[in-house]
Amino acid sequence: MTTTTFGPDREYQAFLAQKRFMIQRARATGAHFYYPRIAEPRSGALEWEWVEASGLGTVYSTTVVRSKSGNHNVALIDLAEGPRMMSRVVGLSPESVVIGMQVRARIDVLDDMLARKSGAIVNISSGAAIGPGRGPYQNAPLRGGTLYGAEKAALERFTQGLAAEVYGDGIRVTCLSPSQVVATPGVMFHRLIDRPDSPRAEPVELMARAALLLATEPLEKVSGRVTYSQQILAEFGWIEKGRGIGIDVPGMRAVLCRKLARCCRAHR
Repeated sequence: MTTTTFGPDREYQAFLAQKRFMIQRARATGAHFYYPRIAEPRSGALEWEWVEASGLGTVYSTTVVRSKSGNHNVALIDLAEGPRMMSRVVGLSPESVVIGMQVRARIDVLDDMLARKSGAIVNISSGAAIGPGRGPYQNAPLRGGTLYGAEKAALERFTQGLAAEVYGDGIRVTCLSPSQVVATPGVMFHRLIDRPDSPRAEPVELMARAALLLATEPLEKVSGRVTYSQQILAEFGWIEKGRGIGIDVPGMRAVLCRKLARCCRAHR
């Protein structure tokens, strides 16, 4: 396995800092996958390697975000290697970006954002960051879930630390998790839900809309937020009603606050 103790997210960020666009490839199947994770989503394989992406892609979908500070586009890009990612197409007017357009990646790292005094970073976390609490326990956790959850919990703490550091530079830093299970190939492989249209599943479009919200709302309203897709969409009125973590089930912040309150009572 090619991960370090900090996990693939940390390795990926290190590559970006070097202006290198790297994606993962499963050794057994040769399948490329993105975003960074500990297992190949279709097979669950833990044996993979980093490879340099060509940087070439095709616009799968695009939308124009209009605001008082100016318009920009948000697009889904199909990479030449196969994975799909959310990005922005720059160098032309947002209205000029069309589906099917051929594009090439340009790495915009934190130094670039600091230089221009603006930018947005949306980290992707998971409900797995919420620990199982104290025993006794009825069921054993999914194999690998403890490591995965610990990586995501660390990412949430990192998000708020970085947000505080670069707030004065006009850079938003946020962290987003789905409120419900999203039917990714990995979720289906591990049988966390029985079918993509399960009542327990969240449409992938809600995560995309929530990421867009966090990347475009004013700095003072969102920076440092560690939140969940339907929670933030409902809060800002982008959807009428939500469900899942952050709404029906307490999120990480609420769980920590309750634990802290119990700890304080215990020491009085």
